[in-house]
Amino acid sequence: MASLRDSASAKSWLFTILRNVWLNELRHRRRAPEILGIDLDENGRDEPVDAAQNPHKEYVGEIERQQVQAAVQNLPIDFREIIILRECEELSYQEIAAILNFPPGTVMSRLARARSKLRELLSAEFKSSPQKKMTG
Repeated sequence: MASLRDSASAKSWLFTILRNVWLNELRHRRRAPEILGIDLDENGRDEPVDAAQNPHKEYVGEIERQQVQAAVQNLPIDFREIIILRECEELSYQEIAAILNFPPGTVMSRLARARSKLRELLSAEFKSSPQKKMTG
C-alpha cells in the first residue's frame, strides 16, 4: 500500500484483485456442483414491514428489482461486468478503465452497448410479463 502513489490507485488495485477473484469463482462454479444453503432468504424478509409503505408498491418494486437482476445476469459476461462496476459500484470511467485495462473510450462504448442490451432484455421481459401489464 505504501508504494501506491495515491488513494485512487488503491481503489483500482483492489477492484482489479476482486475482479480476478470473481472470475476465478465463476470458473470454479462452472466445474463444481451448486450447493444450496438452508437459509435461502437473503433479502431481509424477516424484518418488520413498514406500515407507512404501500404493500402493492413494495411488491411491484420487488418484482422490478428481480427482473433487473435477472436481466443483468443474462447479459454476456463483459457487459455484465461493466454494468456492475458502473451502476452498482458507481466507479468512474477512468477507474473502470484501470480495473479492466481498457482505454476510457472503450469503457464508454462497451457501457453504452451493455445498457442498450439491458434495455432490450428488460423491454422483452416487460412485454412478456402478465404481471407488468396488470400493474403498469
